[in-house]
Amino acid sequence: MLTTHVETGTDLVTIDYSGALDAQEMKACRAVLEQVVAEHGSLRLLARYGDVDLRHIEPQAIWEDLKNIPIIRHVERCAIVAHQDWLRRISDVAGHALPGEIRTFDVGQEAQARAWVTG
Repeated sequence: MLTTHVETGTDLVTIDYSGALDAQEMKACRAVLEQVVAEHGSLRLLARYGDVDLRHIEPQAIWEDLKNIPIIRHVERCAIVAHQDWLRRISDVAGHALPGEIRTFDVGQEAQARAWVTG
């Protein structure tokens, strides 16, 4: 399940993901991100990952996620909060290829992640 929440009056979007993922959830997420970019011209993301079930990601969800690529240029900062070491490592590597700043945090560091992404 993928859910998004916009911190009122800001460009901060919190994304929570765990379990399965379907295309409609990705479309809804993109709509939120596009709206925030339209209002603020930028994005800050706080992405919190629970238990990811790679076996239950719809192929169409991956396609919908790829449609988010144009939005990436608007991301100023992205904090990834996850307990999975492999996910934090992938995010660290991806951070070198993206224009905005990305930092990863363990689940016990959510307060630090929020402070960094909003700072």
